Amino acid sequence: MAERAKVSGSVVAGFPSPAEQYLEPPLDLNELLVRRPAATYFVRVEGDSMVGAGICHGISSIYGENRYGSAGSF
Repeated sequence: MAERAKVSGSVVAGFPSPAEQYLEPPLDLNELLVRRPAATYFVRVEGDSMVGAGICHGISSIYGENRYGSAGSF
């Protein structure tokens, strides 16, 4: 497993943003995208075989069970 970068506190730079009080809460991808956790996977794409479909090397993608899929669909 690759070593992960460490997070160490925060850094103040410049002046505070006047919009800081209006920040939205973080997005929870599980809440927004996952209907069936046991049948859902977050993966990082390796390779270029799906570039024509807009699935490029290095992107993160989410895959889940599709009861209505057919041969050649993704």
